[in-house]
Amino acid sequence: MFFVDKDTIIAGVIAFFGAIIGGAITLVGVVLSINHNEKLRIKDDLPDKINHIENALNTLGKIIENDLVFESGTKKFITLTNLFNIECSSDFDRFTGTVPKELKKDFIYIDSEAYRMYLKFKSNVQLLGMNLLNNAELKLHDFRDETIGNDNTDFMDKTNIVIMQEDVKFIEKRMELNRFYLKQNREFAFALHMIYFDIHTQLTLKHDQLIEELDY
Repeated sequence: MFFVDKDTIIAGVIAFFGAIIGGAITLVGVVLSINHNEKLRIKDDLPDKINHIENALNTLGKIIENDLVFESGTKKFITLTNLFNIECSSDFDRFTGTVPKELKKDFIYIDSEAYRMYLKFKSNVQLLGMNLLNNAELKLHDFRDETIGNDNTDFMDKTNIVIMQEDVKFIEKRMELNRFYLKQNREFAFALHMIYFDIHTQLTLKHDQLIEELDY
């Protein structure tokens, strides 16, 4: 009777450990299957992601090569009106607002890393634009103080401006202001070009990375 009980216990232990091993093998198989399916899903998503990257690269490339060629120095992002107000050009609105907004439509469908690139790019562009406008406004404020003082009503009056333009000091200060804005436009174009060039470079590397992943 003792030996029968012992055989029963041994059989029970073997069955117990067999069940554990079988369950572990099944679990491993399920995990491997899930991982394999996830890899297939990621790989299936790659062509769409690459397409979005290429769309963004195409947009950025055209801007860098054609629109933001800073060597020419001909772009005007801010100008001074005849009533001595700062006016943003359509180029300013396009490169600090419209283009970043359009690029979001592609970046958001790539991955989290690419979207973080976009957010940093957008922030840098907006900050650059704000600095340009702030510097322009401060210089204009100095110009007003040095020519007519703090009387903004007289300054904005068209008749008074025409009269002031006959003043030599006023003309010299106006020329100085124009030179300042010209310099600001050139520096802004250069900095903007570098921001666009930087994200184009980062996105090109991301594009190469995803193409390599297609081979796995």
